[in-house]
Amino acid sequence: MVQLAYSPIRRTGGLMLALALCALPVFIDPGAVARVNSLLPLAFSANPYFAPAHGLLLYGWSPLVVVSGCILLLAPGLMLALAFGAGRTAAQWVLAASGLSLAVVSLAATLLQLLIAAPLQGPAFALMLAGLTLAATPLAAARLRQGATWPLDSAHAWPTLASMALVPALFLIVLTPKFYWENFNADGVHSYETARLLLTQALPFWPAGTGPLGSFPGTKTLLSVYPASWFIRLFGGGEASARLPYLLSMAALYAGMLSLVEHGRPQAPGRTERRLLWIGLLIFSLVMAFSANEEP
Repeated sequence: MVQLAYSPIRRTGGLMLALALCALPVFIDPGAVARVNSLLPLAFSANPYFAPAHGLLLYGWSPLVVVSGCILLLAPGLMLALAFGAGRTAAQWVLAASGLSLAVVSLAATLLQLLIAAPLQGPAFALMLAGLTLAATPLAAARLRQGATWPLDSAHAWPTLASMALVPALFLIVLTPKFYWENFNADGVHSYETARLLLTQALPFWPAGTGPLGSFPGTKTLLSVYPASWFIRLFGGGEASARLPYLLSMAALYAGMLSLVEHGRPQAPGRTERRLLWIGLLIFSLVMAFSANEEP
C-alpha cells in the first residue's frame, strides 16, 4: 500500500491535479486583469494604494488570477524538469522549469500561431499550455519510475514553493497602482510594442529601416521579450501585461539564488536563510520600482 501511495503515477497524477486546481482561476476569469486596468481613474484618487471600494478585485481576486496564470505558464516546465531529472530540491526544480518553459512555451506558441495563421491569444493560448503540461506528464512519470529524485521530498519544499506564489502576490497587492496604472516611459513603450510583435511574427525583431526602435532586441536580449508576450496573450493588452512578468521572474530569481546557496552544502538552508533571501530580493524590487535610474 505504501508503494502504491508513492508510485510515480500517483505522484505525477497528484501534481497534475494540483496544477490544474492552481490554474483554475485564470481559466475562469482571465478578464480580471483587464477590469483592474479599466479602473485607471483610481490612480488620480487621494490614495491610489488603498481603494477599499474595489478591494475584493484589487487585493483578492485579481492577484489570485495573476498567480494562477504564472503557475499555468510554469506548468509545462515543471513537468519537463521532472522528465529530465532536473531538480534535487524545490528551488532547483523551479529554476529548471523556468528555463524549460521559456524555451518550450515560446517555441510552441510560435509554431501553433504559424499553423493557425492568426494571433494565439486568450483561451487558445491557455489550452496550449494545458496541453503541453499534459503531454509532458507521462514523460515525468517514466523518469520517476527510473528512480529520479522527487523534489517535493526535499527539506522545506512546500514552504519554499508556497513562498514563490505568496510573496510575488503580496508584492503585486502592495504595488497595484505601479503595475496597472503608471504610465510607460519611452523604454517601457518600446518593450511593450516589441513584445506585441510576437503576436504577428515569429521573432521580435523590427523591420529594416525602423530606425532607433530596431536597436532592441538584439540576439542577446530577444529571450527577455517572450515572457511579456505570454502575458499579453493570456490577459490581453494593457500596460500591466508588460509588468506582470516580473512576478514570474521574482520566483525564478529566488529559485536561482536559493539553488546557489544550496549548491555543495550537505545541509539545506534553514527558514531564516530562505526568508533573508526574500527580504533582499524585495528590497531590490522596491528600489527599482521607485527608481528613475535605468541602470539596475
